[in-house]
Amino acid sequence: MSDAQATIELCSSTLKSVYIEAISLDKFILEADSIECLHLKDCALELFELVGKGTLKHFKLDDVSLIHLDIGETVDNLEIVDISNFTIVWPRFYHMISKSSKLRRLRLWDVVFDDEEDVVDLETIADCFPQLSHLSLSYDLKDAVLHYGLHHGNSNLENVVVLELGWTVINDLFSHWVEGLLKRCPNLKKLILHGIISEAKSHEECQILSDFFSYLFKLTRKYTAVDVQFKFD
Repeated sequence: MSDAQATIELCSSTLKSVYIEAISLDKFILEADSIECLHLKDCALELFELVGKGTLKHFKLDDVSLIHLDIGETVDNLEIVDISNFTIVWPRFYHMISKSSKLRRLRLWDVVFDDEEDVVDLETIADCFPQLSHLSLSYDLKDAVLHYGLHHGNSNLENVVVLELGWTVINDLFSHWVEGLLKRCPNLKKLILHGIISEAKSHEECQILSDFFSYLFKLTRKYTAVDVQFKFD
């Protein structure tokens, strides 16, 4: 459905799972005291508000345009946060989930930061999500932001055993990003690298690709206990 002026209010005391797809509205207000799983896909909303009692465990956004998001203050039971194809205001979003100490899986995939200076700070993630075991990250890398995100603080992601990283552009920043994250995940068991390889059109592009993979192979050989996988689109 599509109506830029419409508001939907859905109330249920027993509903546990909600999946919303392909709607365009002004406001969607969901009152669900027992909700555990919430998934929005391919939606355009001015405002989405969840009114609940802190039962939400799995929160997923996929290709959603959203101006104002509010999932409530009681997010203590969140275990999975999966955000993809979304423009994110990181400080506001992080503040919203920062009290989710039970978080086991965090996925920020193909996200665009509203402010180019926003940083996914590993130190903060390590401190706030001590039970995190699966971390997936894919976004445009910038030199200064990358340096701060990797080297600010010294806390490790002790419980992360699966790390997924994605690139859209082949360059040295991604290689250094992988290296920095490997150092911060001392108990890692699996590293999955997702990437896009466009058709090479020149000798120079082929050389860049060769150097890129040579560096990654040399790097990953240092971590013999880690199962390294490549996945290409």
